[in-house]
Amino acid sequence: MAWSVSVGSTSIPQDEDETKQSVITSGISKTKGHNQGHRKHPSKDVTKDIGDGDELMCGVEKKRRLTAEQVNFLETSFSMDLKLEPERKAHLAKQLGIQPRQVAIWFQNRRARWKNQQIEQDYESLKASYEAVVEEKERLLKEHDLALEANKRLQAEIARLTRSLQSYDRNGMSEPKGGTAEQWQIRGNVNQ
Repeated sequence: MAWSVSVGSTSIPQDEDETKQSVITSGISKTKGHNQGHRKHPSKDVTKDIGDGDELMCGVEKKRRLTAEQVNFLETSFSMDLKLEPERKAHLAKQLGIQPRQVAIWFQNRRARWKNQQIEQDYESLKASYEAVVEEKERLLKEHDLALEANKRLQAEIARLTRSLQSYDRNGMSEPKGGTAEQWQIRGNVNQ
């Protein structure tokens, strides 16, 4: 098996042990056969220390925090329209003196917060509705229980009156003892 080390577009064949050692120590990629490896471009993965503990990508400006005024300006703009068109993004970035990408990220984060707030509001509304429904259910269950008790009492009263009426019919009386309502009315007039 032939190993080679790629440097730029030139492959330098080496024996297997030397190749492994050079790949480990130098960071140059190794390939088998005719495929050539590629070195990564240094500006894509190399960072340099700028002295105060912060790292800065080569050729990339450090992202800075927004000031309170910038945030207020973006909030006002967000309240007018949740979406960010490319022209508007460039205009806002120019007005605020920041990168358009930072404006886009701020809007994306703000939309996510807005969506979470909407979800929380919907949750609170649904929770209140649910609690109202539960209270209404409890009230209706109590009302139902009271109606069942009243129904039982009325059924018992009907049964008692039915038995009473049946006993009067068995005794050959068509009216309960004491006469009809008309008879009581006549008796009441006589007694006066």
